[in-house]
Amino acid sequence: MWPSEAAVEDAVEAARAAADAVGVREGPTYTQIRMAADGPRVVELAARLGGGHDAELCEAALGIDLNALALAAAFGRPARVPPVRPAGGACIEFLVAPPGELHAVEGIKEALELEGVLDAVPYRPPAWRFGPLRAGADRAGFVMARGDSRAEAVERAARAAELVRFVVD
Repeated sequence: MWPSEAAVEDAVEAARAAADAVGVREGPTYTQIRMAADGPRVVELAARLGGGHDAELCEAALGIDLNALALAAAFGRPARVPPVRPAGGACIEFLVAPPGELHAVEGIKEALELEGVLDAVPYRPPAWRFGPLRAGADRAGFVMARGDSRAEAVERAARAAELVRFVVD
């Protein structure tokens, strides 16, 4: 979700210090941070873009194409960050299917027609067997929404997610 409700400046400084400590000087990092009572704690750092549609969310929230920047850096071209064009709020809501064999996904078209919904995508084809949600790879799809505020983006994504139905037996 964007914007964060946490102390962003402190988290950014913790991420910079962690990247510096492991020798990452150029290119993207994916950094997980837990906000503890006494400040941010780096949990994970990898020299890559984040998964879970992080790059798409950044573009929706700020107008920054992280994929293009990462590719430019990888090919030795200047990776110039353009001026930020912030939205009021943006978020990804992951979809979870009930356990069973997938027969159909309904409601995607209706979800995409809602105001502020930027994307709605199921991940799995018919005949996929869903089990319990235990890891990110068990997700069934996602909805991405933008709004005039974080709360509005979250509400729009939730409404869209409610419209998507995974028909399983």
